[in-house]
Amino acid sequence: MAARRLGIMLVALVLLATSGGPARALDLEMRWGHVTTYWERINEVVMSIAEHNALDFDWLDELTAMTPPDGKGKTAADVTAAVAAFRAKIDALNGASDVAPAQVHNPDLAADGTIFAAYLDTGFLLDALVLHIIHNDPVRVVGQYYPRFEDAGGDAGKAWGMVMLADKRLASVLEELGI
Repeated sequence: MAARRLGIMLVALVLLATSGGPARALDLEMRWGHVTTYWERINEVVMSIAEHNALDFDWLDELTAMTPPDGKGKTAADVTAAVAAFRAKIDALNGASDVAPAQVHNPDLAADGTIFAAYLDTGFLLDALVLHIIHNDPVRVVGQYYPRFEDAGGDAGKAWGMVMLADKRLASVLEELGI
């Protein structure tokens, strides 16, 4: 019995000694498909906001028919720049409804211009859009917008394309709302 306890304690000590401290996104095997999944959900939320405010069904059909641009050759820095530009539109939308602006990731947790920064900021943007829905339509169910670490596949170019699609759609919504 004592040998077993000693063995367990030795294993625990080895694990403690070899652990690298706080988990990093790399430890989670993050891929661009995870970022893309979140942007698919953000596009769904933007379309939901458009449907809630639409007076012109032809306009809504145009938004629905939009497709993401080709992001061939885009890098992590391109994606994070597009994410930052999109944040300004969300903040304008939420500001018109007295909803808090979107949070920004802590650069100590994820360096700017990386997949990790894109993932964290995308999550904050999804939260900000969902808060808009909750504020303006409090009986709407919003849980379906949150994916479980799903991987939609693709690379930085596909993620960038989905960001640009959401950006174009949200710009149209802001114009429709006069914001």
